[in-house]
Amino acid sequence: MDVERARAGGRNGPAAAEEARIDAAAAPTSWWSTEFLDPAVERAYRAQERPAVARRARSSLAFGWLILLAFTVQNVLVHQAGARQLLLAGIVCALALPIGLLVYLIGRDPIWVERHWFLSLIEFAAIGLVILAEVLGTDDADTLTLCLCVIVLSYFIFITNRYLHTLVVSATAVAAYLTLSPFVYPRNDGVSFRSGMALVVILAIAAWSGNRIERSARANVAALFAEREARAHLVAEINHRRAVEEQLTWLAEHDALTDLLNRRSFLAYASQEFQRSRRDGHPVSVMVLDADEFKSINDRFGHATGDEAIRAIAASCRATLDELHLIGRLGGEEFAVVLPEVSVASAGELAGRLRESIAAATIIPSEPELRVTVSIGVTECDALDRSLEEALCRADAAMYGAKALGRDRVLAT
Repeated sequence: MDVERARAGGRNGPAAAEEARIDAAAAPTSWWSTEFLDPAVERAYRAQERPAVARRARSSLAFGWLILLAFTVQNVLVHQAGARQLLLAGIVCALALPIGLLVYLIGRDPIWVERHWFLSLIEFAAIGLVILAEVLGTDDADTLTLCLCVIVLSYFIFITNRYLHTLVVSATAVAAYLTLSPFVYPRNDGVSFRSGMALVVILAIAAWSGNRIERSARANVAALFAEREARAHLVAEINHRRAVEEQLTWLAEHDALTDLLNRRSFLAYASQEFQRSRRDGHPVSVMVLDADEFKSINDRFGHATGDEAIRAIAASCRATLDELHLIGRLGGEEFAVVLPEVSVASAGELAGRLRESIAAATIIPSEPELRVTVSIGVTECDALDRSLEEALCRADAAMYGAKALGRDRVLAT
């Protein structure tokens, strides 16, 4: 099953990444509001962009108030500092309080940048103050029109993620200004047609540019989301394949019934241990054990019980022997153990404890009288052995000698 899953992952990995790109690319935006049509995607976008938008909003608010202050100071210096100019200066200074409060709140929690009603009030106040400053200081409608154009453009460019609110504020301010201009500038019958058209065109251009900016930003972030999702799919696929490879490697080296080393892996690791003992001059002992009269267990209780007996032998081996000892199932009911840096005398004692542990093990609770015994042959690799297989052959012969002596015993050579 794991191999099939690995193969399926190999086929579906790139397809999954491509599907992630399609899903992110399939998050369209509204032309009118510039927001993602999917509310979940829009929330994710706002959460990611909120810190950057908050930084820009704080800078824009502070810089905008400084411009208003400079504009007011210039108005007072150029014209006579009468009561109207001083009143205007006081209003501008008073506006610093809500602006400063909003800058502080955005700094503490960027979510305040999405409190659109507060920002809209400040934007209306800024436009109203500019109009008031110009009205109190001069009768030049064209200068005021230019100021409004700059403000409208600034709103769309520097304070993002509030396109509809900015559009409503700007359009309302422009409409109100054009409507009230005949009363503000009675000498000139209001704003000239050319200035009025310029203001309307600038508003249209600003709205179109803001729409493009907002939608392009969301398109870029959608591509980023797609890339992240594809990368996550790729990482998950790599981890899955790595886990499958590790499991396949483990299955290739271990016996499926007992989780011990299988014959091929046991002989490979045992040969390495044999070469190491030759290089370092340390002793290495080998034991071979085989279940006694195992066929009778299969015949009387069935092969399932026989499998449980094999597992019980393996469990006793793991419980009795050290982690440094190599344990393998050679086949059927036959097992082998390699004991690095252990003499044949110590190996014989260890084999005796192992035999007793296996004989005392319960195979299945429903058959408490069922026991399995083993015959064990033990030997030590000597200087004449050219390979570990020669020592295994001696231990195997000793094991059969133990069976000939009556089974359930240890014979060391």
